Amino acid sequence: MPNAPRETPTFEKCLKTLHLTIELASQSHKVWLEVGHFVARNQHFPLTRYLIRSSFLTMIIELFKPLDRNRKSYSFRMLLRLAKRQGGTADKTTCAMVSDMLPLWRKIKLLRHKAYAHLDSGRTIASLLVETGNNAEDFETLLKAYEVCLMHIYRTQGLRFTPLQEANDLLDADLSTTTKSLATAAGYPYSWYK
Repeated sequence: MPNAPRETPTFEKCLKTLHLTIELASQSHKVWLEVGHFVARNQHFPLTRYLIRSSFLTMIIELFKPLDRNRKSYSFRMLLRLAKRQGGTADKTTCAMVSDMLPLWRKIKLLRHKAYAHLDSGRTIASLLVETGNNAEDFETLLKAYEVCLMHIYRTQGLRFTPLQEANDLLDADLSTTTKSLATAAGYPYSWYK
């Protein structure tokens, strides 16, 4: 079987991939929180268990990627290397931002390892959060730091950055409508109020 041609990473491809990764992490975080709020006010039904678990795992995987140490992975680290390679310099502000994100990222890395790579069926999300020292604020803080770093990079490149909240607002409306339809069709009482 022939090998697929290898794609050469570019600054633009890396930046776009990072943006999409962080957007997916943000949307997964939104789903995890909103479905959790829904479950707190309503009867738990099979779809909600799936949505909570899948959005949590997706969020953890996507939160890990932007600071991945693998040299072949699109990440902030690769972006800084590509900036140097393409004749620019590694912006000191971006380097400082990446350095500042590392302590939270390391907590996410541990959680990713325990929740995704070696998931014990007896563990709950809550027990994993306690065991790894993570909490919901850590996810929000890291997402915000990723977004601020991306906005800075976009600005230095003269590009327009679309805030993550815009996509999350659209997602919130879709979640409400979809969950109401599914709950009603399955005969479960419904309340989406926050």
